[in-house]
Amino acid sequence: MSKDDTKELKVMSENDIEEIFYLEKQLFEDPWSMSILTNCLTYSTYFCLVAREENQIIGYLISQIVCGEGEIHRIGVLPSYRRRGIANCLMEEFINQNCETYLLEVRPSNEGAVSLYKRWGFEVIDTRKNYYHNPLEDAWIMCKHS
Repeated sequence: MSKDDTKELKVMSENDIEEIFYLEKQLFEDPWSMSILTNCLTYSTYFCLVAREENQIIGYLISQIVCGEGEIHRIGVLPSYRRRGIANCLMEEFINQNCETYLLEVRPSNEGAVSLYKRWGFEVIDTRKNYYHNPLEDAWIMCKHS
């Protein structure tokens, strides 16, 4: 998302929660509730971003940073905006938080996400059996060290 672009990254605000909730229902089989999303903004350990084009949220990242460890909890981009560098920009801002270690969990079947994380230097370090539901699937734990 270049300076010439109409897209912008901003810190997520309470005004974004309703739209994020709508996107959660579109993007995930297990969408987070409004109260969970709101709680993310109340704790200083959370680092949450939205990517906008004009007045529409087209992507977002919800992460938490504690004691030098950053963990991605959610990253999502509208399907019509995928493969345009939105997730890359969100990842770049997350990695720029200068943590010692970065962690995330991902469905092995989510090839686009796995590919993105590997490009950023994440490696699979473990598997959580039957972690996801709808459909039932393992989770890969991926890690990157600075």
